Amino acid sequence: MAKANKQVIIDEIVKHILEGKGYAESFALICPKFPITRRTFTNYWKEANIIADRDRQEMNRLAKEANIDLEIESRKTAIMTLNEIKETATHFIRLSKKSNSIDANTVRLMDMMSKLLGGYKDAGLEDNGTKIVFIDSIR
Repeated sequence: MAKANKQVIIDEIVKHILEGKGYAESFALICPKFPITRRTFTNYWKEANIIADRDRQEMNRLAKEANIDLEIESRKTAIMTLNEIKETATHFIRLSKKSNSIDANTVRLMDMMSKLLGGYKDAGLEDNGTKIVFIDSIR
């Protein structure tokens, strides 16, 4: 049988721990390969557990960082830019004008577009209580 150094055996035990194997199963797999006593294996097992815990913590940290990066990217792509909002709103306003069906949502959309384009001036209320909306810049 080949005599392996301590680190090789500990690395093999760490691999077993990370795979979810228990003490007895790992002992049964290691002892035929390497001639070590149960006491030596127990000492190596303790060291391997410390290393495996460090490895798990590092993997969890990296997974969290990757998850945060993915979350940031997905939120960036979910948010429309100002130009995309303008293009979409203009498209819907034009469709409403073509079909001559300007409803309350279209009016709100035109109001929003006026604000985005800077053509909106809050002039207060008219005599009949409706708000004045300037949409001169939308065509």
